[in-house]
Amino acid sequence: MSSPGRDPLNGILREGQRIVGAISLPDVDVSDFVQQFNHCYGTLKLNIDLPSGAKRPDAVQTRMPVGAVRSVLPGLRPTVDEH
Repeated sequence: MSSPGRDPLNGILREGQRIVGAISLPDVDVSDFVQQFNHCYGTLKLNIDLPSGAKRPDAVQTRMPVGAVRSVLPGLRPTVDEH
């Protein structure tokens, strides 16, 4: 592996109504983290939204190395290609 696995980006970062990025949320105390972030950065109009239908903290998501490409070919299992 060329780089360590990364946590999934499972939160939406907004500036006002515009989506400006994604953020990796902690596995525990998500609501406290989001509330504190929104309080601290709300004056800059930055807020975190959980994606609709998000299951936290038990969401199961694949971890891949930074820069890896995931491909799925018909009839084959998903593969991860590390560059």
